[in-house]
Amino acid sequence: MPSITDTLSSLQAQVLDVLKTVQEPTVDAVEKVVETLDGYLPEDRPALPFAENLPNPVDSIDKAFGYAEQFVDGQHEFVKAILRNQRDFAKAIVQAVAPVLPVAIDGKPAQPVVAKATKVTKAA
Repeated sequence: MPSITDTLSSLQAQVLDVLKTVQEPTVDAVEKVVETLDGYLPEDRPALPFAENLPNPVDSIDKAFGYAEQFVDGQHEFVKAILRNQRDFAKAIVQAVAPVLPVAIDGKPAQPVVAKATKVTKAA
């Protein structure tokens, strides 16, 4: 039986294959339209202003994943700190109640004392 990561990897590969299958003919069609239009547009048409200042999509994605990675790492550290805190808290509580806990005899753990139930009678 494949693991969840194997299944996810396979699914991701299938999605990428579908995207490529759809995108390649789309790019070809856009190129043909541009070639056709290029013959009709004037030679002295203005350039796209500020095009060189637009962010690179790959850089934007890398930056976003960098933030996501920092967030996940920060949450991981936060959870570890909470677990450390709770472990220390539990140890402190055990140490605080230790003086009233029964003492083990002969290295055997002390047995809990069970209170005997009293029979309750209904009043008439």
